[in-house]
Amino acid sequence: MTTPIPVSAIGVPKKAIIEMAYEDCRISGFDFDRTPEEDLMALRRLNTLMSEWPWNLLGYDLPASGEGTGEDLSNLPRDVTHGIAQLLALRLMAAFGKTPPETFRVTSAQSIAYVRAQAVSVPFTKFAPGTIRGAGAKNGGWSRSPFFPDYSVESEWEPQGDPGDLAGIASS
Repeated sequence: MTTPIPVSAIGVPKKAIIEMAYEDCRISGFDFDRTPEEDLMALRRLNTLMSEWPWNLLGYDLPASGEGTGEDLSNLPRDVTHGIAQLLALRLMAAFGKTPPETFRVTSAQSIAYVRAQAVSVPFTKFAPGTIRGAGAKNGGWSRSPFFPDYSVESEWEPQGDPGDLAGIASS
């Protein structure tokens, strides 16, 4: 019987991401007295944002029930928090009826694109046996060209055994 081991979340607190988003909205806490309801609204929007695709692939720690608290850790890598905060700022600006400045939209586009690149992955699949790959099917059979290898040759390169076993790599 296996026993699951609880793993605690890592990353910056959700409150820090919300603070960064409010700073990008030019509504920082020391200038404007934000109410706890506004902070809860921002936390709710952050949770909703991180449950949507492709952001849900980043590993954000969604609360099991309710909205959680701002002190909960986000479980996000530090390099994506700025882009997430800018994306949240765009949503908060829309909620407050503010138009994002053109300079903010241009500068945040790069950070958001970086986060999107961290979230998605390029799918990969092998060729099926017998797939014709261009000029490799000469004379009714596969040529022995390195550019058009047989499917059986490709299967020899699959890792065998434990991927962390470096001794196995050296011996082959």
